[in-house]
Amino acid sequence: MSAVASDTGGDASRWRTLTGLLTVLLMLLVAHDVDHVVNEGRLYELPVGFWIFLPFQYGAFLAVLVMVRRRAPNAATLAAALGATTVVGFAVSHALPFAFAPYEDPPAFSWVLVYVPMAVAAAVFAVALRLRSATGATGRPEAMRA
Repeated sequence: MSAVASDTGGDASRWRTLTGLLTVLLMLLVAHDVDHVVNEGRLYELPVGFWIFLPFQYGAFLAVLVMVRRRAPNAATLAAALGATTVVGFAVSHALPFAFAPYEDPPAFSWVLVYVPMAVAAAVFAVALRLRSATGATGRPEAMRA
């Protein structure tokens, strides 16, 4: 079943919701990364990997956002994967006691820019999974479906 064929009331609303959530998440990630740069001395020194990772992070988000806006067949699957990866990435990077870049004494706003994106990413994951099941997406190319 194509994404266009399954574009009935509930699905159309879920696609719009997913697009909105991904847009908000992207804006929160930009704010989080700006916070890293602005508060580098207070949080921790930014490693070279931070600068190498940024273009890939934003490229992935923009590609998935475009796919969701176009309602591509695998868009919901990729959005779910992106949401899950974002939640895990924030937890492993900052939130857990053994994190790669734990916050020691950050401003309160820095914590907001950790937990709010995690919550939005979890919502992206949930909406994308519901949309995926509602549209019958398998995450596999059409040629592989039997």
